Amino acid sequence: MGDPFNPVKVTFPAVRDWVGSWARRNRCGATPVESLVAPDVTRIEYPHCAADALVVLYAVQGGGHSWPGGKPLPKWWVGPTSNSIDATSQMWAFFREHRLLRK
Repeated sequence: MGDPFNPVKVTFPAVRDWVGSWARRNRCGATPVESLVAPDVTRIEYPHCAADALVVLYAVQGGGHSWPGGKPLPKWWVGPTSNSIDATSQMWAFFREHRLLRK
């Protein structure tokens, strides 16, 4: 029986490593292309993926665990919210461009 005061620690890979694993899964090129889209935001794209897939990460420097372009949450709780990009618009544009094929 586990100690309730010493819970099991769950670790996750760094975000860039996680995205890199998606790029490998989608058989993308090994070298990502980085472009600055705002002073605090870098777009990282893995091109040349199989079946016209695309893997993209928007990295916000100094951002908290919040939704970029969204309603700010308490900074003490989630950190700063970036307004340099609108995550909702970016995701919608991505999914609009990359529709799932119907079988």
